[in-house]
Amino acid sequence: MVMATATALSNCPQGWYEDGPGCVSCPGVQTSPLGSTSASACRSVCVPGTYSDDGSGNAPCSLCPLNTYNVNSGSTSINDCVACYSGGSTLKGTPDDALCSYGCAEGTYSIADDGIIPCAVCPAGTYSPAYEATSLNACRPCPAGTTSEEGSWSIYFCTGSGSTQCAPGTYSNTGDEPCTDCPVNTYNPNAGSVNETDCLPCPAGEISPAGSTDISDCQDACAVKTCVGNEFCTNCLTGPCDVGAPDYAICTCPCEWGGSNCDIRLCEPGTWSLTGFPNCTDCPAGQYQDECGQSGCKLCPPQHTSHPGSSSLEDCFTCSSRFGRGWRGFDVQITPNCYFFCGKAHTYQKANQRCVRKGSGSKMVEINSLAENDVLFGVVASDRKNRWLGMHVDHDQTPPLPWWMSNPNQMPQWTNFLPGEPNNHEYHGETCVQMRKPTGKWNDVPCDKTLKCICEININ
Repeated sequence: MVMATATALSNCPQGWYEDGPGCVSCPGVQTSPLGSTSASACRSVCVPGTYSDDGSGNAPCSLCPLNTYNVNSGSTSINDCVACYSGGSTLKGTPDDALCSYGCAEGTYSIADDGIIPCAVCPAGTYSPAYEATSLNACRPCPAGTTSEEGSWSIYFCTGSGSTQCAPGTYSNTGDEPCTDCPVNTYNPNAGSVNETDCLPCPAGEISPAGSTDISDCQDACAVKTCVGNEFCTNCLTGPCDVGAPDYAICTCPCEWGGSNCDIRLCEPGTWSLTGFPNCTDCPAGQYQDECGQSGCKLCPPQHTSHPGSSSLEDCFTCSSRFGRGWRGFDVQITPNCYFFCGKAHTYQKANQRCVRKGSGSKMVEINSLAENDVLFGVVASDRKNRWLGMHVDHDQTPPLPWWMSNPNQMPQWTNFLPGEPNNHEYHGETCVQMRKPTGKWNDVPCDKTLKCICEININ
């Protein structure tokens, strides 16, 4: 280091800087502006093959472009970089024209695939150390996370961050590429997302493809599902679907339609047929059917009954809950009707009136089968009393005469008379019918007798 005495404060010459009472020369090939007061003002002179962008001729310096050279130090402009002769090729930062050649320099490749001029430069983000490269394949990509200027010939020019920010609809741990699409049924309108949670869920019942960027990409699952014929769409995101449904929405036939094309009209709930269609019939009293296309009906629970055409288990009821205390039902396969067993004896006429006053179509019992007769007799047998039945004749004549049920002009479907009955014994006006103890068989008796009764509400 050379010392000199400063003649005035901060009046050191170019290449020198003030240090105490004198000026000190910058080290090596460095220089400094006139009147420098600190060693930090010393900067390297731009060497041959380079130039300064600020016009000082000092560092920082830039390399002369490809296919040019500069033999001078301290160049102050890119214009000091001279093109190689005859379109020759050379590297960036070439300091001598002797280095210009007809072969494609490193960082370039031959346009004609023969390794010589004319040459094209390797694009930004790549480099090529090969001389006389014959194709773009010689330009190697920079390592992940780095980039380079075009025409780079060494991996050492791959610097800084060459990554690109994740686009909307994607994310990564860093927010830069490589990125992952947002999952299906989400969207992300923002770039540079760093977490999957930045992917926002679609509104309830809506779906979107992976990588969606806007809420408008979300659509109702049924809006993108094509159903045909009588099919209807069920959104599996908001409605019930079979476990393992292959899609977010499924097309199914309504209950009352079937067949592969959903074009066969099936029996509706509350009805049945042997094949499930056609010619459907209402379920009988005491039964119900809550499905479509069925070949039979379901029994109501024990001690419950139902009206014909019932379509739900909830349609089944107990007789006491529907008609009041004292009414009872039995096995619906025997009889679906409701019965009331009177506690006091009356004449036939008063007993029938009492049954009618109970409402809901109540009348004196009309027994239509042996099973019904047996189940009713099983209830009354213990009190060892005969019971009125809802049968009578209009005239006191010798049988055979038509017997009528309690409803006018309705003849009985089934009878259970004792042998030799009815006989209107000795013409004593036996025009009504009783169920006798101890067998439950029937015989005709005068209507003015006083007996207990059985009332019936026909559920059919």
